[in-house]
Amino acid sequence: MIRMCLVLFLTSPLHLAAQVVEKIDRGVVALTVKEGVVYVGWRMLKEDPENVQYNVYRQDIGLGDFARVNPRPVAGSTNYLDTTALPGHGYRYRIKTVIEDVERDSPGEAYLFTLSGDQPWFSIKLRDEVTLKRIGIGDLDGDGAYDFVLQHPDFNVD
Repeated sequence: MIRMCLVLFLTSPLHLAAQVVEKIDRGVVALTVKEGVVYVGWRMLKEDPENVQYNVYRQDIGLGDFARVNPRPVAGSTNYLDTTALPGHGYRYRIKTVIEDVERDSPGEAYLFTLSGDQPWFSIKLRDEVTLKRIGIGDLDGDGAYDFVLQHPDFNVD
């Protein structure tokens, strides 16, 4: 029993040291909910304090600088509905953190072309007409943004 406890005690630091933590960005997403309304969502990061708040910024692509769209910082949530978006416009969204009344830049953006009506999904056009089997998601190149790995053809090759 003592030998078992000693082995566990000596190997536990090795287990803890082997854990890898990804450095990811905010993972900002923007989706048209309905005409004139865009859902903006983002991640809370491990290093964010419990009292973190957020400001949502939007740029009309090609028409100027980023402007804040929320009247006051978003608290207790990582979601925001932008009700001022216009159909047929291309937008970029960014999130800035507010910690103790100090606003800070945060990595990650979302791009969106608003449509009339609702489109609460992402549509990704592929070069070839293929049927996919699986999609894997992970940060393959260490840039902080998740990448998509598509498995095809639609039959077992494992």
